[in-house]
Amino acid sequence: MTYANSAKILAQFGATLDHVMEKTLYVLDVDEAFAVAGEVRKEAYAKARPSAPAI
Repeated sequence: MTYANSAKILAQFGATLDHVMEKTLYVLDVDEAFAVAGEVRKEAYAKARPSAPAI
């Protein structure tokens, strides 16, 4: 699921990505995931980013 899809679902309930408190990231390669995910998260979350434990 992309951040755009998540934003559409949240909008149906009157929320935005700014309302997200935590998300869980399931990965096989932690280093690669964080190398890519960091920049994507900065673009998706205008304000403070939610905590993001990786499993």
